[in-house]
Amino acid sequence: MLVARGKGVDAVVVANSAVEELALVARGELAELSRKVPAAEAVARLAENRSAAVKIATQPPGSVPDVVLRHWIKKVTAVDSAKVELVSQGIEKTQQALLAGVIDAAWCANRPSPSSPKPIPKRRCWPSAARCSRANRARW
Repeated sequence: MLVARGKGVDAVVVANSAVEELALVARGELAELSRKVPAAEAVARLAENRSAAVKIATQPPGSVPDVVLRHWIKKVTAVDSAKVELVSQGIEKTQQALLAGVIDAAWCANRPSPSSPKPIPKRRCWPSAARCSRANRARW
């Protein structure tokens, strides 16, 4: 949908199978800030107050998670792209990097896995997520 809209195609969501399937999972400073303010504001604050870029891992360029994350950073956080470093890698390496503290956050699936039987508790990344999930005919 994002690609279609980005290319000027007048597309409409008429049904969907997942709502908020992706989640931003943070640790360290970003996790602490995210407990106090919405995720977008936490990323923006950390990027502003730090000399090094905020490192967020996601799947390879052009994948749905990568495209959604880039859109979220540009449109929702409004952070200068030079202040956020996207680390493109596979799902397992992303999880390992997060656990090792090599990255500040991971943009990953918010669904159960064999090692994590429950989904990540939801905190809305998108301001209009509730409205979009209720109205499956809404235009993006």
